[in-house]
Amino acid sequence: MTRRWTTIGMRRLGMAVAGFAIAGAAFLVYASQSSARQGAALVRGNKPGEWRYWAADAWSTRYSALDQINANNFDSLQVAWQWKADQYGEDEYYRTTPLYANGRLLTVATNRRKAFAIDPSTGATLWQWGIDEGIRWQKAPRQFAGRGLAYWTDGPNERVIVVTPGYHLASIDAKTGKGDPKFGTDGVVDLMTGLGYPLVPLAVDDSGPLIISEAAPARKAKPGEKWNATTKTGADGTMGIDPANGQIANSSPLQEVVMNLTPILTSSNLCPTQAAADKAAYAKYQQQHPATATASSNPTLSGIQALQPHSAGSGATGSASKSTLFLPKLPIK
Repeated sequence: MTRRWTTIGMRRLGMAVAGFAIAGAAFLVYASQSSARQGAALVRGNKPGEWRYWAADAWSTRYSALDQINANNFDSLQVAWQWKADQYGEDEYYRTTPLYANGRLLTVATNRRKAFAIDPSTGATLWQWGIDEGIRWQKAPRQFAGRGLAYWTDGPNERVIVVTPGYHLASIDAKTGKGDPKFGTDGVVDLMTGLGYPLVPLAVDDSGPLIISEAAPARKAKPGEKWNATTKTGADGTMGIDPANGQIANSSPLQEVVMNLTPILTSSNLCPTQAAADKAAYAKYQQQHPATATASSNPTLSGIQALQPHSAGSGATGSASKSTLFLPKLPIK
């Protein structure tokens, strides 16, 4: 079962941000671009003054030549606005690097990895996109927003590319937030198809998430099995690869990692005692760091904040004449 929703917020023309710098870590999808069709010179796939890739450009330089925000005024930047990601849903913690392209900030948020466009001058949400993946999301191994998304354009067309926690690849119109009608079904391709395994109805025997690495998984639904809305168990119509085709973590190579200088096996089914040790360690961590476990419920702790230089004699923020530094606003620990 995959339900789609698209919400288009109040539209405002985003200003061309004069200064933009940001750093983050870990996810990049290469999107080929044609400088001839775009009508403006691209430098390593990035338009000067923008941030179209997770690490700035196709070479991952993590650098912008803009210098209105510099060493002389960095310590006096003031918050112009804050975009609160938690208003759209819970997340583990916010660690996403937004992109900036053609007057829009583009980002993901919530543990369902919804996509958003934001007006960089005001912090207003222009549109949001997401899908309900049912059991595939419930038992997804990585229920969080992730590091970001990808941007593609050939000039007149602009797309946002994102992979959801339940393994759907989405191509979204960056201008409207609607799925690309020429890509998959309403802009979505199911990444579980075409792998040589038939898709079967999925079911669950509990209402919780997958416990890494091998506890409480989904299963193939029984003939005629229905969804119990009270216990939140059974089959909800979600289709996916039958988990019985292989045990969770068996695809991970046997390798050792160093944790507190002690070698352990990464697959708990190869080292049965490690699963219990991991659970005990995590329970102890939750006791020692209760703020971390509850931070996502506080809408003031995560999202995006925009910092701008302070102009003497002027209390206005969000001005088109100011450079803006967009940073993830992390939960306070």
